[in-house]
Amino acid sequence: MKTIYVSLIILLSLLTNQAHSKSKIILFIGDGMGHQQIRAAANYFYGDQKLPFQSFPVSANISTSSFSDSITDSAASATAMGTGVKTINGYVGRNPNAVNVKNIFEIAKSKGLATGMVTSVSISHATPAGFLAHKDHRSQTNGIVDSILSNARPNVLLGAAKEINPDWARFKGYDVVENRFALNAYNPQIKDFFLSGQFGKDQIPWGFENQGDAPRLYEMTEKAIELLDRNENGFLLVVDSGMIDWGCHHENLFEAIHEVDQLNISVNKAMEWANQRDNVTIIVTAYHVNVGLVIDKLNGYGQLPNHRWTGPNAGTGNVQHTSTPIPLYAWGANSSDFDGDFHSTQIFYKLLNLIENETNK
Repeated sequence: MKTIYVSLIILLSLLTNQAHSKSKIILFIGDGMGHQQIRAAANYFYGDQKLPFQSFPVSANISTSSFSDSITDSAASATAMGTGVKTINGYVGRNPNAVNVKNIFEIAKSKGLATGMVTSVSISHATPAGFLAHKDHRSQTNGIVDSILSNARPNVLLGAAKEINPDWARFKGYDVVENRFALNAYNPQIKDFFLSGQFGKDQIPWGFENQGDAPRLYEMTEKAIELLDRNENGFLLVVDSGMIDWGCHHENLFEAIHEVDQLNISVNKAMEWANQRDNVTIIVTAYHVNVGLVIDKLNGYGQLPNHRWTGPNAGTGNVQHTSTPIPLYAWGANSSDFDGDFHSTQIFYKLLNLIENETNK
């Protein structure tokens, strides 16, 4: 009888631990990625099929207006998602009165989660900065880097090396790797590690280019998941495909859809990992849409669609953002929380609920 009683206690303990396993949250963001960019990429890379994340069980359309304008810039949009506060275009992690607002990374760390940021652009760029830093303007890149390394301090910080250097990161307590070979080999022997991956210069190579020594977005994503998953309290990872936006600004659909594909591959790698685990939530969305991509005719696998760029500045090679709602797709634990149409500030509160629901158990 005693043996049965002890066995029941062990079984109940295992079930309780499984039920209370902590959230693992992965937020993928395609800067400038709207429905038309996704449609073009799906047709070019998959022919008649959709991108896999388009089949996630939850989808929504998200409005993105900033405090100062109906059309947001990337800094204000990232700040909205990262802090839950609408702010002035150009502001990073601050409200319209230029007061610092606590971001989701700072909150997650205070709850015991490991945190990570992966980006294809510089970590000082407006998109990572809105989630991680506090500054009056996105142009204050040196201050942004210092704010990231001093305040949010993600355990994993991987991106291009512009405005950051190894000595600076090491002074702030980070291990530094500068190529994909060192990244793949990195295996910290301590629990509270901090890794800064500094690759290339302004950006990692485009998806259609030879990658050289720099990791692809999906390689950084896989390594970040591997490292962050060591934390028994769960983790928050944001993956930023920042150059979709750049391709659209250039009116270069070939560039843009290859960066959508890099994001898509990264999502697929995360899904391969997530399918074997509980309490994983994966969200795919954007910061804003770049103006006026019109697809006139889809031409199938390996062929660019017939398309036009419309709206302000069309034909100049510098098209601008738009107020068009962004898509959102969600999968996994509590993904139904992301159903319906809402403003991008609500992404912060929905992420916060995922974290709070676990840490309060």
